Amino acid sequence: MKRLLSFLFVVCILFSNYIYSYSKMDSWAKQYYNELNNKKILPTIMKTDLDYTDNISRIEFTHLMMLYLMSNKNYSENIPAAKYSDVNDNYVNLASHLKIISGYSNGTFKPFMPVTRSEAAVIVYNTEKQINSLKKGDIKKFKDYKFIPSWATESLEYLSSTNIINGYPDKMFSPSKKISRQEAIAIVYNMSNSKKTLKDAYNISKTDEYLTKERYDFVLSNIPSAKFNRDVVKENIFKTAKDKRVEVYSMFLKTNPYSSNDIMTSPNLIFTDSNYFYILGLERRNLNSNKKEQRTFMMKVSITGDGIDIDKQKEFSPWYTVEK
Repeated sequence: MKRLLSFLFVVCILFSNYIYSYSKMDSWAKQYYNELNNKKILPTIMKTDLDYTDNISRIEFTHLMMLYLMSNKNYSENIPAAKYSDVNDNYVNLASHLKIISGYSNGTFKPFMPVTRSEAAVIVYNTEKQINSLKKGDIKKFKDYKFIPSWATESLEYLSSTNIINGYPDKMFSPSKKISRQEAIAIVYNMSNSKKTLKDAYNISKTDEYLTKERYDFVLSNIPSAKFNRDVVKENIFKTAKDKRVEVYSMFLKTNPYSSNDIMTSPNLIFTDSNYFYILGLERRNLNSNKKEQRTFMMKVSITGDGIDIDKQKEFSPWYTVEK
């Protein structure tokens, strides 16, 4: 009986976030949440213990829009530097560079401010026109069209011809009303519903000067960590500034390897979390004349004045036999 209770307790802990999320989401939104999660276009910032009936913030909405856009067009390289005084976030930086969002005259972004339906319409239109050509519709189908701000009129003229963002059953658009997280999720569901295929938003697994696509795939498919799964790692790599990843990579090359085996990694397998950097890579050793063994390694490092300090506790996947 004690073993059964312990097992049930562990199961409850493992699934607590999922259950908690559903307890703060209206029933009609659950399908949209699951679809976005399955399509891997639900950002981590939207997977925490949130009240989905509450207002979505500017940074949450930006993450949601940009992950959708990146799943249609890859923008994972050369993210421009931060331009706002109150946030340094690669999703925000990229969205600003593409003129999808904008900040305020005082140089701030105000990441935690709620988003109105008019503001959401402009951001959605700016995102969608990066991918598709839209036809103009008629905003007069909304009873309150005269109250739509002039800066949002063009966006809503185009979006009104689609099923992306709609009015309410009473035919009101309610332009000044704050938009909820679950409404934002429904909007992205409508945007993605017409797309037959989506790309890997982070586009890490590709042959480059460091590793082949197959080796990237192997590393990312065999992450030896209970803390970080594949999706979290890929998002964290994207969120870590490329110049910092290159810096840590260069420092790593100057350190003594932990093994006499072949050690391979890439700036595209390095990310930061809290106060540490994490390096993923490939360790290979000869098995015989025709075969090798390889495994994924993961190490935690901190930057010091002279370089990097590698944590003694490293994590490894099992060894796998591969052709030379």
